[in-house]
Amino acid sequence: MQFSVQFCFKVPGKENNLFLSKRPSGYYYIFYDKPDGKRCCVSTKAKKKSDAQKFLNDFQNNLRIASESKVIFTDLKSFSFEYLKFSEKFHTSKTHYMLKIILEQFEDHLGNPALNGITNRAGMLSACWANRLL
Repeated sequence: MQFSVQFCFKVPGKENNLFLSKRPSGYYYIFYDKPDGKRCCVSTKAKKKSDAQKFLNDFQNNLRIASESKVIFTDLKSFSFEYLKFSEKFHTSKTHYMLKIILEQFEDHLGNPALNGITNRAGMLSACWANRLL
């Protein structure tokens, strides 16, 4: 028999974007919505509700701090443009040209994702390596 127990905690200004859920394995997970609208889950690695709630409080504080910070997320296209401007001043023309080709191929393969969204978890970088893009 599979069941899930959910406890909702509201974050000021947003509705039901963070909640605690117990999976059939007995472990509690935190489900939350990312700024891009996708729902994510993180294991609390706890089987006790009290331990999971402590983890949730810490996690909620970390999310609040991250959202209040002045971090500016950038996408691949704008990073490439800025880096190539930098490269033009400090690298040789041949190195600059190779960087430009590599970044263009990388962008053709991945599209224009946010830099913090490029991970090897989804096999993004492995696929580029297999296609000899990098």
